[in-house]
Amino acid sequence: MSFKKVLVLMHPELDYLAESVLVGLYETPELEVIEYPYCFHMHGGIDDWYVQDNRQPGFTAPAGYMADVPLPPNEKSLEEILDRFREIDLFILSSGRSYAIRGLQEICKRLNKKPDDLNLIFCDGEDSPDINIEAISHYRPKVYFKRELLAPYIKPTFTKIKAGDFWTPIFALPFSAFTRGLPEINDQEKDWDVFLALGMTWPARQTLLAKFLEAGAPRSYICVNGDNPLRWEHPFGNRLRDMMGWTEYMTKMGCSKLTAVMRGWGRDTLHAYEAFCYETLVLWCDPGIRVPFPFIPNQHCIEFTEDCEDVKRLIRYYLDPAHEAERLQIAKAGKAHLYKYHTTQKRAEYMLSVSERILNGEEVDWEEFGL
Repeated sequence: MSFKKVLVLMHPELDYLAESVLVGLYETPELEVIEYPYCFHMHGGIDDWYVQDNRQPGFTAPAGYMADVPLPPNEKSLEEILDRFREIDLFILSSGRSYAIRGLQEICKRLNKKPDDLNLIFCDGEDSPDINIEAISHYRPKVYFKRELLAPYIKPTFTKIKAGDFWTPIFALPFSAFTRGLPEINDQEKDWDVFLALGMTWPARQTLLAKFLEAGAPRSYICVNGDNPLRWEHPFGNRLRDMMGWTEYMTKMGCSKLTAVMRGWGRDTLHAYEAFCYETLVLWCDPGIRVPFPFIPNQHCIEFTEDCEDVKRLIRYYLDPAHEAERLQIAKAGKAHLYKYHTTQKRAEYMLSVSERILNGEEVDWEEFGL
């Protein structure tokens, strides 16, 4: 890959896509990463220097997946960045949030340049399939990467979005797995038959939780928020447990035979990738978005529909000792597929590869990435 130095324009509030992009870039060999503004919470510190859009003081601490594995110290002043401007091969607008946008505007103003003069790409990680036409039109990125690109989206060989008089290529860029901080466990040893931890961020999740309770697996670990009405409305609600920290959550999921993933308010979720980090069979509900190198049902996971009608049968089938070999084969293949295509590093490499080829004037076919 020809990129040697990239500048990532960041926002200090928690943004899972921006953080996965930043971590993946740091994990990419022989690539120097510069951040502006600098996010201390990605390097083991606290960001309490900013003001939120509602004018309230901001505060961001490291997320669970970064708490024990911070990025190395790398703070640079704006003057240092401007002095090295000509060395930067790629500018990455990691989100459309205020501080990232202001950072881009400030750099352009100080250099007397327009965003169109830069090798700029834009990563849109918001919980929405809406295309940010205004940002595309104003900042004219060379590539627009969209976290939640709906699956039915029209797909000619080389898809572009028109914003005013400007066309920009569009590619899917969903979340990925933060594997750098995973707890070291033996995922061949299973303490639990099923594990599921879901917040109330989509109505059908309540149905999925209920089906897991009703499947009657003897060793079940099913977690919900304290105010989830299933605790007092469901006949088996007393079996529900409390939510936990990220390390314990990943450990219990990895030490379980079977888990499930389903969309939240956003169609794309971190737990959709976390679930594949270990040899745990994943029941998977299609979120309806484009994913590069997608997980294939019956090969990497087992698909169920959002009405969850088949969930109890699937749980009982794959926990039956007569189907253990089938369960293990699919779980092993799912884990291998994640490490091949869906870690933070692999997602960053995909993003950089697409960007480089488009900047070189090449047409890139979605089919090449399974989109």
